[in-house]
Amino acid sequence: MTTWFTSDSHFFHRNIIELANRPFANLDDMHAQLIALHNSVVRPEDEWYHLGDFAFTNKPSKVEEIVNRLNGKGRIILGNHDKDWGKKLPDKTIYRPWEGRPHVKAYQVIDMVINDQQVVLCHYPIASWPGIGHGSWHLHGHSHGKLQQPKGLRRMDVGVDCWGYRPVSFEEIAEYMGKVGDFIPVDHHLWRQMT
Repeated sequence: MTTWFTSDSHFFHRNIIELANRPFANLDDMHAQLIALHNSVVRPEDEWYHLGDFAFTNKPSKVEEIVNRLNGKGRIILGNHDKDWGKKLPDKTIYRPWEGRPHVKAYQVIDMVINDQQVVLCHYPIASWPGIGHGSWHLHGHSHGKLQQPKGLRRMDVGVDCWGYRPVSFEEIAEYMGKVGDFIPVDHHLWRQMT
């Protein structure tokens, strides 16, 4: 089983093609290609995390239609463009509208361990997170590849615009993080931890 990460698909968001300079002819083309690219790497037994801005709609049923076409067991962290369909959920903290596909509240920071690696997930990029001075990674979306990455920061934009419109695997992330270089503290608390 492989774990995959992605963000900012913006299903049903007609203007995202122009705004993010995406190479799709129209919304139907974007949907078809995003789903095909997802399914080309994610197998049914895999799991995936979508870090927000999944769909720009007010209808949870439209989101369910897309999710049901994606391979693997998925979890969606709601982003700022998920607010319309996300508001209609029965429980915004955690809920299961689809078997095996829990979703979590918008703007929530999820701190977890995958393959013995601490990983902090959030739709938004954050400058300091739990375990930052001890090798923790931060995965995010929202920025569409436009955020400058400070040297030594183990933070990665996993959005579709950064990864050929497909999810990125835990192994690819590990390879990237291995090349980041020495950690450079970003606040005074971290300086004290390291001295």
